[in-house]
Amino acid sequence: MKKRSLHRYEFDLNLCGFFYKLQVQRILRERFCHQKLTEGLEGVEAQHKHLEELLRRSAVYGESNSVLIVGPRGAGKSSLLRSVLQELLQEKEVQENLLQVHLNGLLQADDRIALKEITRQLHLENVVGDKVFVLC
Repeated sequence: MKKRSLHRYEFDLNLCGFFYKLQVQRILRERFCHQKLTEGLEGVEAQHKHLEELLRRSAVYGESNSVLIVGPRGAGKSSLLRSVLQELLQEKEVQENLLQVHLNGLLQADDRIALKEITRQLHLENVVGDKVFVLC
Protein backbone atom coordinates (compact mmCIF):
# COMPACT_ATOMS: atom_id res chain seq x y z
CA MET A 1 0.00 0.00 0.00
CA LYS A 2 2.79 2.40 0.77
CA LYS A 3 4.27 1.70 -2.62
CA ARG A 4 1.02 2.63 -4.34
CA SER A 5 0.65 5.94 -2.45
CA LEU A 6 4.25 6.85 -3.22
CA HIS A 7 3.61 6.25 -6.93
CA ARG A 8 0.52 8.50 -6.75
CA TYR A 9 2.55 11.23 -5.02
CA GLU A 10 5.17 11.13 -7.80
CA PHE A 11 2.42 11.41 -10.40
CA ASP A 12 0.96 14.46 -8.61
CA LEU A 13 4.39 16.14 -8.60
CA ASN A 14 4.77 15.53 -12.34
CA LEU A 15 1.29 16.91 -12.96
CA CYS A 16 2.03 20.00 -10.85
CA GLY A 17 5.24 20.56 -12.79
CA PHE A 18 3.35 20.31 -16.07
CA PHE A 19 0.75 22.88 -14.99
CA TYR A 20 3.48 25.14 -13.60
CA LYS A 21 5.25 25.02 -16.96
CA LEU A 22 2.01 25.93 -18.78
CA GLN A 23 1.45 28.84 -16.40
CA VAL A 24 4.99 30.15 -16.94
CA GLN A 25 4.56 29.86 -20.73
CA ARG A 26 1.25 31.79 -20.56
CA ILE A 27 2.78 34.59 -18.46
CA LEU A 28 5.79 34.95 -20.76
CA ARG A 29 3.59 34.92 -23.86
CA GLU A 30 1.40 37.68 -22.39
CA ARG A 31 4.37 39.81 -21.40
CA PHE A 32 6.16 39.48 -24.74
CA CYS A 33 3.18 39.60 -27.10
CA HIS A 34 0.44 41.64 -25.46
CA GLN A 35 2.04 44.76 -24.08
CA LYS A 36 -0.10 47.64 -22.82
CA LEU A 37 -0.47 50.79 -24.93
CA THR A 38 0.98 54.05 -23.76
CA GLU A 39 -1.38 57.01 -23.79
CA GLY A 40 -1.31 59.30 -26.82
CA LEU A 41 1.34 58.88 -29.49
CA GLU A 42 2.72 62.26 -30.52
CA GLY A 43 4.35 63.28 -33.78
CA VAL A 44 3.09 60.33 -35.84
CA GLU A 45 -0.41 61.57 -36.71
CA ALA A 46 0.16 61.34 -40.49
CA GLN A 47 1.58 57.80 -40.23
CA HIS A 48 -1.28 56.85 -37.90
CA LYS A 49 -3.91 58.08 -40.37
CA HIS A 50 -2.21 56.40 -43.36
CA LEU A 51 -1.84 53.07 -41.55
CA GLU A 52 -5.41 53.21 -40.29
CA GLU A 53 -6.79 53.76 -43.80
CA LEU A 54 -4.62 51.00 -45.25
CA LEU A 55 -5.69 48.46 -42.63
CA ARG A 56 -9.35 49.52 -42.86
CA ARG A 57 -9.36 48.98 -46.64
CA SER A 58 -7.76 45.57 -46.12
CA ALA A 59 -10.25 44.49 -43.44
CA VAL A 60 -13.44 45.97 -44.90
CA TYR A 61 -12.92 45.76 -48.67
CA GLY A 62 -10.55 42.80 -48.79
CA GLU A 63 -7.73 44.71 -50.46
CA SER A 64 -4.41 42.92 -50.44
CA ASN A 65 -2.03 45.38 -48.78
CA SER A 66 1.38 44.96 -47.20
CA VAL A 67 2.95 47.21 -44.62
CA LEU A 68 6.56 47.46 -43.55
CA ILE A 69 7.17 49.75 -40.58
CA VAL A 70 10.85 50.51 -40.05
CA GLY A 71 12.68 52.55 -37.47
CA PRO A 72 15.16 52.27 -34.63
CA ARG A 73 14.39 50.30 -31.51
CA GLY A 74 12.07 52.20 -29.20
CA ALA A 75 10.78 54.56 -31.91
CA GLY A 76 7.17 53.41 -31.39
CA LYS A 77 6.60 51.05 -34.33
CA SER A 78 4.69 48.47 -32.32
CA SER A 79 2.87 51.13 -30.30
CA LEU A 80 1.70 52.80 -33.51
CA LEU A 81 0.35 49.52 -34.88
CA ARG A 82 -1.37 48.61 -31.59
CA SER A 83 -2.91 52.08 -31.38
CA VAL A 84 -4.32 51.83 -34.92
CA LEU A 85 -5.67 48.32 -34.32
CA GLN A 86 -7.29 49.40 -31.06
CA GLU A 87 -9.17 52.17 -32.88
CA LEU A 88 -10.12 49.98 -35.85
CA LEU A 89 -11.51 47.24 -33.64
CA GLN A 90 -14.13 49.70 -32.36
CA GLU A 91 -15.82 49.41 -35.78
CA LYS A 92 -18.20 46.48 -36.24
CA GLU A 93 -17.28 45.91 -39.89
CA VAL A 94 -13.61 45.61 -39.02
CA GLN A 95 -14.31 43.30 -36.05
CA GLU A 96 -16.13 40.86 -38.32
CA ASN A 97 -13.34 40.62 -40.90
CA LEU A 98 -10.04 41.12 -39.07
CA LEU A 99 -7.95 38.27 -37.68
CA GLN A 100 -4.94 39.21 -35.56
CA VAL A 101 -1.85 37.14 -35.00
CA HIS A 102 0.84 38.37 -32.60
CA LEU A 103 4.37 37.09 -33.16
CA ASN A 104 7.59 38.02 -31.42
CA GLY A 105 11.00 37.39 -32.96
CA LEU A 106 12.40 36.43 -29.56
CA LEU A 107 9.79 33.70 -29.06
CA GLN A 108 9.16 32.56 -32.64
CA ALA A 109 12.74 32.34 -33.84
CA ASP A 110 12.18 30.21 -36.96
CA ASP A 111 9.43 29.54 -39.52
CA ARG A 112 8.30 26.26 -37.96
CA ILE A 113 7.74 27.82 -34.55
CA ALA A 114 6.05 30.87 -36.12
CA LEU A 115 3.65 28.68 -38.13
CA LYS A 116 2.84 26.65 -35.04
CA GLU A 117 2.04 29.86 -33.11
CA ILE A 118 -0.10 31.22 -35.97
CA THR A 119 -2.00 27.94 -36.01
CA ARG A 120 -2.53 28.11 -32.24
CA GLN A 121 -3.73 31.71 -32.27
CA LEU A 122 -6.17 31.10 -35.13
CA HIS A 123 -7.46 27.94 -33.40
CA LEU A 124 -6.57 25.79 -36.40
CA GLU A 125 -4.68 23.09 -34.54
CA ASN A 126 -6.74 20.29 -36.05
CA VAL A 127 -8.83 21.65 -38.92
CA VAL A 128 -8.26 23.71 -42.06
CA GLY A 129 -11.16 23.53 -44.44
CA ASP A 130 -11.96 19.85 -44.62
CA LYS A 131 -8.40 18.71 -43.81
CA VAL A 132 -7.15 17.73 -40.37
CA PHE A 133 -3.50 18.24 -39.50
CA VAL A 134 -1.13 18.49 -36.57
CA LEU A 135 2.09 20.52 -36.44
CA CYS A 136 4.87 18.76 -34.56
